[in-house]
Amino acid sequence: MVSARNGDVVTERKRVYLGTAVVLFLGYFLLRDPSWRGSRELHTLMETIATVLALNVSILAMVRFYSKKDNTFLFVGIGFLATSLLDGYHAIVTSSFFEANFPSAPPSLVPWSWLASRLLLSILLWLSWLFWRREAMLGEAGRVSERWVYAIVASLALTCFIFFALVPLPPAYYPKLFFPRPQEFIPAGFFLLALIGYLHKGRWKSDAFEHWLILSIIVGFMGQVMFMSFSGSLYDGMFDTAHLLKKLSYICALIGLLISMYQLFLGAIVDLNERKQAGEEIRKLNEELEIKVQERTRQLLEAQDELVRKEKLALLGQIADTVGHELRNPLGVMNNAVYFLQTALSDADETTKEYLGIIRDEIADAERIVSDLLDAVRTKPPHPEMVNVAELLQQTVRKCNVPPSVTIHLDIPETIQAIRVDRVQMRQVFWSLITNGVEAMPAGGVLEIRADEDPTAKTVTVSIKDNGSGIAPEQQARLFQPMFTTKARRIGLGLVVVKNLTQANGGRVAVDSAPGKGSTFSVTLPGSS
Repeated sequence: MVSARNGDVVTERKRVYLGTAVVLFLGYFLLRDPSWRGSRELHTLMETIATVLALNVSILAMVRFYSKKDNTFLFVGIGFLATSLLDGYHAIVTSSFFEANFPSAPPSLVPWSWLASRLLLSILLWLSWLFWRREAMLGEAGRVSERWVYAIVASLALTCFIFFALVPLPPAYYPKLFFPRPQEFIPAGFFLLALIGYLHKGRWKSDAFEHWLILSIIVGFMGQVMFMSFSGSLYDGMFDTAHLLKKLSYICALIGLLISMYQLFLGAIVDLNERKQAGEEIRKLNEELEIKVQERTRQLLEAQDELVRKEKLALLGQIADTVGHELRNPLGVMNNAVYFLQTALSDADETTKEYLGIIRDEIADAERIVSDLLDAVRTKPPHPEMVNVAELLQQTVRKCNVPPSVTIHLDIPETIQAIRVDRVQMRQVFWSLITNGVEAMPAGGVLEIRADEDPTAKTVTVSIKDNGSGIAPEQQARLFQPMFTTKARRIGLGLVVVKNLTQANGGRVAVDSAPGKGSTFSVTLPGSS
């Protein structure tokens, strides 16, 4: 029965590999949308997420390597570490802030810096299989020194940094060719070599990490061949889809490492307990884990179909929901690293200090975006109940961190009718709006919160008015769209969550604002009658 069950697992994994390749191949024809046009801000956000994902994969792979040294985990860990550095560099240098500081324009700098990250990762994944084979043939004598690997990869990454900062780049697009970006086949070739090597290795039949690593390589290979090679210009549909597939490939590797670490932890527990009983328990846990892995595989494939029917950001929501809890720690590490650099470089020139401050601010924005993303994708269906408006707003105000320099004035008639909403969700809505209003207020400002009812429409409207700097009309049009931010208000995705929760409770949200005259956010909700 055991061999039959293993045979079923092998067959199922073969189907997953083939199904993934077929879905991505068909996705090429479905996702060729010449009207799609992304943006530099979306690209920077996606590359920031890619940086954090790659860093998480690197950390787990290196922990796995040092728990039991294996050339495979060494090269995977170093490969994703270098990739996280290059992806982060790619996100920074291709942002509008640094455009004037590089000798190449974005149409050349963005594609070539993308290619550097993909090429280095594909080569190191291929080398991870090559040096595994060497270790399998020679034993411990075939194990490579990690110091040499660190030094070589660090040198290559540093060379890339300097190269893009100093050398003018040639054109990255060749519109007369069938493949406008033929250079993408170079990393695709190394991905293919790594894929063939790991399939021939055969450990994927029983090892969950190598199963997910093969899925990661398949997605990376198809992203290069079927999407990025057909990209005809910056931020077109093929360009953005290839970036999303890159993050999906990182997620596959991350899932495999999490499973591997989990199994390693279980193995340590088994060594401390009775071995006879532990063997049966591990078998059951592995079966349950395999079911969860298969379910997650199905969800990831469904996410690809969702890209056809909905906007491209839906996949970002899936990514955030899958690994959002893993994003905060590396962002904290980055923030601490920048703080250390600011302390160590206290006598540096003002430009360096300014750049470090900008990086730290961007990390803080990324942490807030991650938090808002999690709120946006984890919204639960509302559970309506009759809620007293005055009580709800008073409770919310008490939970807000209001500085002494700001005064909050509540104007809520005692006779106002109750509202039928989800108490927890609407508390979050009012907390977000009150917090945004407080942040926009100057010292000594007054935040006015007023409730009115419309007996005819049977609704209650809560208005939150600040006397801050206000919002320009052209910004108001994009205020409730994902990824909208303003330096003054630092809204992020908070208003997207406000809009989604309000609509889920049968209401609507509106804004009335003008530069220099403050802003009024109004939330209209169904009343009790």
